[in-house]
Amino acid sequence: MTSVILFGACIEGVVLRDKFGEGVHGNLVIGTLAWPSPWVIVIGSFFSTCGAGLQSLTGAPRLMQAIAKDGIVPALSDRILIASLDAVAPILSMALSFLGMSLCLTLMFICSWYYAIIAMLIAGSIYKYIEFAGAEKEWGDGIRGLSLSAARYALMRLEEGQPHTKNWRPQLLTLVSTDSEQNIEQPRLLSLTNQLKAGKGLTIVGTALVGSYLENQEQTQRAEQALRKLMETEKVKGFCQVTVSSNLRDATSHLLQASGLGGLKHNAVLVSWPRNWRQGDEHQTWRNFVELVRETTAASLAMLVPKNIAAFPSNGERFTEGHIDVWRKCKIRIFTVAQLDDNSIQMKKDLTTFLYHLRIEALVEVVEMHDSDISAYTYEKTLVMEQRSQMLKQINLSKNEREREIQSITDSSRGSIRRKNPAAVTTQLSVTEEPAADSKEEKPEEEVEHR
Repeated sequence: MTSVILFGACIEGVVLRDKFGEGVHGNLVIGTLAWPSPWVIVIGSFFSTCGAGLQSLTGAPRLMQAIAKDGIVPALSDRILIASLDAVAPILSMALSFLGMSLCLTLMFICSWYYAIIAMLIAGSIYKYIEFAGAEKEWGDGIRGLSLSAARYALMRLEEGQPHTKNWRPQLLTLVSTDSEQNIEQPRLLSLTNQLKAGKGLTIVGTALVGSYLENQEQTQRAEQALRKLMETEKVKGFCQVTVSSNLRDATSHLLQASGLGGLKHNAVLVSWPRNWRQGDEHQTWRNFVELVRETTAASLAMLVPKNIAAFPSNGERFTEGHIDVWRKCKIRIFTVAQLDDNSIQMKKDLTTFLYHLRIEALVEVVEMHDSDISAYTYEKTLVMEQRSQMLKQINLSKNEREREIQSITDSSRGSIRRKNPAAVTTQLSVTEEPAADSKEEKPEEEVEHR
């Protein structure tokens, strides 16, 4: 408002009321006040208009696409909108480059057509000479410096911590192993990685070597080259990393902890199922795998464990047999279980609101169950835990390791129960404290009997 008042105070009212601008010879009123030339206003207005147009070109489709997805304007639901800057940038760059080239060539031939031809011949000769002779000195790459500066700025702005549920995407850390010649033993893991990520997001491919880094530096370089070559073959866009330690367990742990930079870190681990883990001479293989599962759980990371990964097809294979089932125009249904005394209507409303914030279109159904049915479900979960205990016995875990594994499952289950019903857990703890005191008093008698 102040700028408008000051601008109006600089010009007389008669000039402002001049409809056709005869008092300023048909020029812009603000141009007469500009210094050093009225063209400053014209050029500034032109670039401002171009900037507003580019902003509308990149921002307006995103806004319209969001409106179409939310169903606010039904007429936009069936329209295809370009809302990706990566899709708009090549078209815009090519159009502007072609326009600039056309204007330059036109002005050159308008001024003097024979000088234009001579200049083009000289420029072509210089280009061919440099291409034939080659540059003898390296003057550095300015674009690389700008890229590093932009990458550092982006990493500093990237927030660390857990992202919003709507923005969560799997950022993979793919763990592979190498043989004595530093060749990758699970190349199909990278085929699966490529099909999961499709070249988007963060992908880190890592391997661990046993030994000293000073003594195995050459093997480390060969392993890194093998990773890069395989990533290029499988068209995996990402980074590779090799760690060396005195044992394989520590090297894998270092790789799990140190991969990534700042907020650009992995949130999921992809590793193949250990081979020949039932054999007695391969006991260290499944021990390392179990420790990796525990460390991944402690780091709150997702874990993907494909089995028989060697049978997975590579990206170059083409199938002539088989079928692909495609489901179209299907709706998602989400069921939640409630007890008879729960507020089913409020539960359905809360879950529907949560799905709306995640932009998930689904039909919510609340199933009311009796306590006896829920008890049967709890009994089934107990059987699953017993089966897992039997599996732990089959892989020859020691007694302490089995108890620690089962205790971790029990602790996680109790934690979920406390979050759901803290009052009942408090009552249960107060009841169980009294037998604990009695057990301490009876302990000397038990020791006497054992003696």
